[in-house]
Amino acid sequence: LGRDVGVEISQSTLSSSVLRAGELLLGVVAEMKVQLLAGGYIQADETTVPVQSERTRGRNHQAYLWEYSTPGGVVLYDFQMGRARSGPAGFLRGFGGRLQSDGYAAYGNLGSAGLLHFGCFAHARRKFFDASKLDPKDARSVAVVRAIGTLYEVEHRAREANLCAQEREALRAKECPALLKTLKELIIKTGAEVLPKSALGKACTYALNQ
Repeated sequence: LGRDVGVEISQSTLSSSVLRAGELLLGVVAEMKVQLLAGGYIQADETTVPVQSERTRGRNHQAYLWEYSTPGGVVLYDFQMGRARSGPAGFLRGFGGRLQSDGYAAYGNLGSAGLLHFGCFAHARRKFFDASKLDPKDARSVAVVRAIGTLYEVEHRAREANLCAQEREALRAKECPALLKTLKELIIKTGAEVLPKSALGKACTYALNQ
C-alpha cells in the first residue's frame, strides 16, 4: 500500500484487521465442521507452526496446525499448542465414519465406536522413496516404490475415465487385491533381508503396521 498508493498502515493495524476478519468467520467455520463430521470420510494430518509463547522465552514455540478435510469438500485447520492426542480426540469426538491418516499414534482409537481408521499409501511410499535416496544402489526400495505405483496407475485410469465413486470402487475391487497381495509379499521379503533399524527396514515395518 505504501509503495503503490502512498498509504502507510502500521503492522499492528494490519494484524488486527486479519484477526478481526478471522473472528467474523468463526460462525462459518463452525458450520463447516458440522458438515465435515456429518460426512463419512475424513483425511487428517498435522504440521508444525512456530508461535511466540511464554512457554519458550527467547525462541518460538513449536505449535501444530491439524488439518481435517474431505476431497473436493470442506478443509479445516485446528490450531493446537502441541501434538498431543487431545487435539484430534477433541475435534473428532463423536465421528463414526472413515478416518485416513499417517501412522502417528495420536490418531488411534478416536471418535465413536463405529470409526474405521485407514492408513495412507502416500506416507508409506514416501518412506521407501526416502530410503532409495539414501542408498541409490539398493534396488529393493525402488522395487517397492514401483509396486505401489501399480496401485497409483489404477487410480490414474479411474481419474482419466472420470469414474464416479461406485465405479472406482468396482475397479479397485477387481484389480487391486492381486496388486496388494504382491506388494505385501514384496515388503515382507524385503523386510526380512535388511536391518530393522535401517531406513528401508523402518519403511517395511511402517507399511506392514499400517
